[in-house]
Order: sequence, then structure tokens, then C-alpha cells
Amino acid sequence: MAKVGEYLLLGDWCLASVTELLPTGFKFDCVNGNWVGSYNSETSELLVGNVQRQPGVAITSSRQPPRDVRRGGYNAIMPWMRENP
Repeated sequence: MAKVGEYLLLGDWCLASVTELLPTGFKFDCVNGNWVGSYNSETSELLVGNVQRQPGVAITSSRQPPRDVRRGGYNAIMPWMRENP
């Protein structure tokens, strides 16, 4: 299960920073898209800004990047998470 403050890679395109835990998933900030959303772990459905539903989105990486990678921001974190599922 996700933890507040963790990074998760949703699909291959959304770098999520978990902001709140929910009974069926979590809320997050999309670091690389400047939008907020929620993820339902039971249905693998992503909800973008409470408006657009994206079904069938997998959590492709939940490993946490080391501090030196995090310092590099999005451009360093995304490739690291893609290479470390």
C-alpha cells in the first residue's frame, strides 16, 4: 500500500506524489503534469481532477528513488523509476 509522501509511477506517464490515503486507494499530485488526481487500487482506475476517468492504469513502479536522484527533480526521477520497477 502507498504511503503519504511516496512517489509512484502510474502507467508509464504519470509521476505521482501521494498526498492522502483513502479506503480504496490514494490521492496524489501529478509531478510532471501539474494536476491532482486519485487512484482506486481495487479497480486500477485513475481519476484526473475529479473529472476524467482513466481505467486500467497499473502502478508500474513503487520503488523510492535515492536522495541524489530526487535532487535532480522530475527529469531524474522519471527515468530512474522506469528502470527500477
